[in-house]
Amino acid sequence: MKIDSKVLETYPGLITGYAVVQGIKVEKKIPDLEEMKRQIGEKLKAKYASVSILEIPEIRAYREFYRAQGADPSKRRPPTEYLLRRSLEGRFPTINTLVDIALLATIEYWVIVGVYDFDKIKGEPIVTLASKIETFETIDGKRINPEIGEIILRDSEKIVAGYTVGDARATMITPETKNALLVCWNTPSIGREQVEAALESVMKNVNQYCGGRVEVSGVLG
Repeated sequence: MKIDSKVLETYPGLITGYAVVQGIKVEKKIPDLEEMKRQIGEKLKAKYASVSILEIPEIRAYREFYRAQGADPSKRRPPTEYLLRRSLEGRFPTINTLVDIALLATIEYWVIVGVYDFDKIKGEPIVTLASKIETFETIDGKRINPEIGEIILRDSEKIVAGYTVGDARATMITPETKNALLVCWNTPSIGREQVEAALESVMKNVNQYCGGRVEVSGVLG
C-alpha cells in the first residue's frame, strides 16, 4: 500500500490507515456484534439526538472536504453523516459482519473505513488523485466517475474506491471473501491519533468476530 505524493501536496493532513487481514470468515450477522451495534447506537442517541446534525464539527468538516474535491455533500452525503442519521433513526445498516465492523468504526471514530476483497485487487493498491475521466460500477450498481482531483484508491487495473463516490462493486466484500484490505481515511481536521485508533479498533473487532490474522498494517501521510 502506498500514497501518491500529489495527494499530500493537494490535501495536506490526509492520513490513510490500512491493514491486510487473511483467513477471515464473513457472516450475515452474529448476536455479539449486533449487541455492540445496539450499544453504540444508544451512546450516539444520548449524545446527538438533541443536536442539529449540520452543526456537529466533524460533520461540517467532512462536508467541507467533499466540496474541496468538487462534490456536493447535500446530494451525496459523507458516510459519517449518513451513518449517524441512520443510527439516530434506529436503522443502522446490517450488511455482513466485516462491513458492519467498518461502518461502526466510521461512526465511532469519525474516520471513513472501507473494506475490500484483497484477492480481487491487482498489484499494489495506491491512494492517488483521479487524473482522467474513468467510470466504474459502485456497489449499488451505478456507473459513476470521480471528479478530476478527487482522492481515489486504485490498483494496477481499476478504481477500487473514490473518497466521495464510494466503493467499487468489483472488490466488494461477499460471503466468499477470505482475505480483506482495510482502509481508513480522515478529513484533515481529524488527527492521526484518531485514524490509528479506528484502525486498531477495526483490526481487533475483525479478529474477534471474523477470525483471521493481520498480515501487514500501517499509517501513511
